[in-house]
Amino acid sequence: MRGVTAVSANDAWAVGSYFGSVDYRTLILHWNGTAWKAVKSPNAVPDSFNDLFDVDAVSASNVWAVGERDDNGLGYRALILHWNGTAWKLKKAPDVAGADDELFGVGAASGSAAWAVGCSDSGGLILRWNGTRWRRVSSPNPGTGVCLWGATGLSADRAWAVGQFNGTSGDVPLVLRWNGKAWKRQKTPTPGDGSVLRGVDAAGKRNAWAVGQVSGSFGTSTMVFHWDGSSWKRQPSWNGDQTFPLDNNLSGVAAIPSGGGAWAVGDYDASSRSPSILHCC
Repeated sequence: MRGVTAVSANDAWAVGSYFGSVDYRTLILHWNGTAWKAVKSPNAVPDSFNDLFDVDAVSASNVWAVGERDDNGLGYRALILHWNGTAWKLKKAPDVAGADDELFGVGAASGSAAWAVGCSDSGGLILRWNGTRWRRVSSPNPGTGVCLWGATGLSADRAWAVGQFNGTSGDVPLVLRWNGKAWKRQKTPTPGDGSVLRGVDAAGKRNAWAVGQVSGSFGTSTMVFHWDGSSWKRQPSWNGDQTFPLDNNLSGVAAIPSGGGAWAVGDYDASSRSPSILHCC
């Protein structure tokens, strides 16, 4: 399981994959207030690789899930599924012939405004749902190796996407902002090369959080950024009960409305991989 979203206390979704008779298949679970149950989900290519990475809900009858699929051995293609209140259906993704497209994050603001982000051969990949179909949208590529891992949408004219690109000696964090007309790169703290942002969420115009990790001499440390309406600032974050942090990573975040801080999840090295859950403010 890789992604989760909740509409209400008795309506939540989790997505990922499982290994079937031949290869990985899409896996979608639904929480009905009492138990988690598997829900039938389509696979774009029968008996081939299909995987889901993220899910986001607008309402009980409007949920998006994104990932990647194998194109009969010719590369990876974007995978998009939609829940209409009754069943999950495949949605056409605007792939480029002969190019690899992978989707890792989705953020939906309304029935006519949703975003899916990931990686392609040409750099960062951003798709926009306009209520009728998905279309590719141009986005800044400040360097090589651009990949986007997370997205969140507040409205038709406000959304965030995060990831990384290649710096002088390693990855550099990347934050993009949608202003209703175009995606623009945002200034962020520079904790050092080897920095990646994996997840982002916003609870208002002045309250957004992005999480990931930064490389150091002994491994990776957690990295948390906060948007206060004017700038992104790095926040102190827990790195395990270790003198020298080793492989501490954050991959997802949920912003709490009304300035209530945020929850972040990931894993850390405690002789073996262990889950970590952080809460701020």
